[in-house]
Amino acid sequence: MADLKGAEDLSHLESRLNEIAVIMRQDPEPASGSSEAAEDADLDDLGEFDEEYLNLNSLMDEIDTFMTSLEQKNDSLYAKLQDLLHENRAVLQAFQEEREAKEKAV
Repeated sequence: MADLKGAEDLSHLESRLNEIAVIMRQDPEPASGSSEAAEDADLDDLGEFDEEYLNLNSLMDEIDTFMTSLEQKNDSLYAKLQDLLHENRAVLQAFQEEREAKEKAV
């Protein structure tokens, strides 16, 4: 279930990145008319870039949250694997000691 949620999050992030990439590739429309109209068009473009920046910033926050969650899961998994490794080594050592004791008894 957790893997499915992670896959959905990753899929969502990929689609958001694709949306931002499409927006970033679009050429701004050339301004026509007087210099005042050009300045107004530039201001409009700044507003559009502000929106793109906010979208990109939001996307980066989502990626950061996803990566932090992934890092925490990785750390937890690593700790569990370390515990399992130590337990397996202890069991193996116990079996070896038991076998050696049986061999000495025979």
